[in-house]
Amino acid sequence: MKRQLTLSLSIALALGASAAFAAPGDLDVRFGSNGKQTTSFSPWNDQARDVALQSDGRIVLAGRAGNTEGTEDDFALLRYGTDGNLDTSFGTGGKVTTAFWDAPNDRFDVAESVVVQPDGRIIAAGWTVAPDQSVRFAMARYLANGQLDSSFGVGGRVVTSVRGLSDAIMDIALQRDGKIVVTGESINPVTGDSDIVTARYHANGTLDASFDLDGVAITPIGPSDDYANGLIIQTDGKIVVAGGSCNSLDCTTVNGNFDFAFARYNTNGSLDASFSDDGKATFASAILIYSDGASRLALQEDGKLVAAGGRDKGVTEMRQLGDFAVMRVLPNGQLDTGFGDRGWVKTPIGLDSSWAMDVAYRPDGKLVVSGAAVFNTVNTSFATVLYNADGSVDYSFGGNGTGIVTTPFGASMAEAWGLKLQPDGGIVLAGMADSGAYRGDFAALRYLGDDVIPDAYGFGAQSGLKPSTVAVSNPVTISGITAPTIINVSDETGKCAGEYNINGGEYTTAWGMVKAGDVVTVRNKSNAAYSGQSCTRLSVGMVRSEFVTTTEGGASGGGGALGLLGLLGLLGLGLPLMAVRRRRA
Repeated sequence: MKRQLTLSLSIALALGASAAFAAPGDLDVRFGSNGKQTTSFSPWNDQARDVALQSDGRIVLAGRAGNTEGTEDDFALLRYGTDGNLDTSFGTGGKVTTAFWDAPNDRFDVAESVVVQPDGRIIAAGWTVAPDQSVRFAMARYLANGQLDSSFGVGGRVVTSVRGLSDAIMDIALQRDGKIVVTGESINPVTGDSDIVTARYHANGTLDASFDLDGVAITPIGPSDDYANGLIIQTDGKIVVAGGSCNSLDCTTVNGNFDFAFARYNTNGSLDASFSDDGKATFASAILIYSDGASRLALQEDGKLVAAGGRDKGVTEMRQLGDFAVMRVLPNGQLDTGFGDRGWVKTPIGLDSSWAMDVAYRPDGKLVVSGAAVFNTVNTSFATVLYNADGSVDYSFGGNGTGIVTTPFGASMAEAWGLKLQPDGGIVLAGMADSGAYRGDFAALRYLGDDVIPDAYGFGAQSGLKPSTVAVSNPVTISGITAPTIINVSDETGKCAGEYNINGGEYTTAWGMVKAGDVVTVRNKSNAAYSGQSCTRLSVGMVRSEFVTTTEGGASGGGGALGLLGLLGLLGLGLPLMAVRRRRA
């Protein structure tokens, strides 16, 4: 896990003192050109909309690219190496474009999200304009070398019309069983209103009919328009989406505003009634002042949900038109009032406006949120904020005392759309930067970050224990982190229980923080039955290990307890042998 970090440290030493004194939030000069990189696909408007990381550290960007005439857009993907330069083993010179229709019918194909499968294949998802001018779901899967995967859909592409008018995928996630879940919006052809739409596909690209009967769940929330931009799959398999919902019949007037909106589905696609009573929830940062909407969604290790987006003021003047908006929801769908100001954090950035486009949960409990900030009517920069677990800004991030980092790519527009955290703490942002004459390029940068994911650790199993006795694990020393990170006894399955201590202190089940060099042990009570198992699952920076204990088997004779009771039973002086065996089974 830490080979990439070791390599990075070696490069840093070679670069000299400037790299040695770099701090979290500073541009990583080992990436691209002094921390930044831009790549053009066409003379027209190219834009990265999302970013994904491969297991080997290479970086995949997906979005849209114009053709040479500027009359259409195609799915566009590129891959950078860990150094931020194009990986020429991918596609043609590191780049791939995909059209969904033959000329002259091909118009607009836009990838909004991208994910890398465990086997290295890449799926990009978004929307396409069909020859009949309807907008449809669009997905394409690529082999690791960038070629279309012919085993997916038709020739590597999948197109789905949900209601025949306008349907768009905005986010994608993979289930553990390889199924593909997408979410976005679909317009009702009768009312003209948009609804949240979530669908699940088999690994080969066909719709999974076990999900809401036909593979597609349409979820209206408010009285008119609803949409989803973010999607996560919980550890229990439930699916959560987030976006916006109009609280009026018309959100184009001062009488109506969009609110943050959530929906949670069971694994079969039905709404989960344990989430806000009906599986749906909406929240507003203010009443009739701002319109709110979620851009992306993150799942914390404790099961809480964090949505990041923007709140836009319903006025025409530019000054402070909008802010970063971040909110946290409890697992039951209620607002987490212990986060920020009664569940909300609003952060103005720049002189004119700002909006958040992505959020990532860091294993130490902190949140990284990225987007864009407008400093005047022309200059827009990448913007990133680091929040503490309680929603307060971490003022140490970026070194300027604000906890906010903004990075221009020139004297014009630059927007961050996607965010990913590397295993070594590096923060990768992807989006677009204006290359001049209002022509956009793919743009990416990397900031340094705290490494809060430890090296792997393990506990030796113990066997032959007496039933219901306390067992203490071997000690493990935490290594591979540069800042304190969260430690807790994780019990997602309900089958593992136990306690931990740090440096010989008191045992506890409470969440805590651990730093490099700390020594941790865990303990549990062995199973009450013979030949039974108990376990304690410890999570340090979201790296987990189990301490497993097994009790001794019941004796079959001699001086063992079972043998003695069985003998007494045969002599008529105790319980029958078979009765004892049944009780202990």
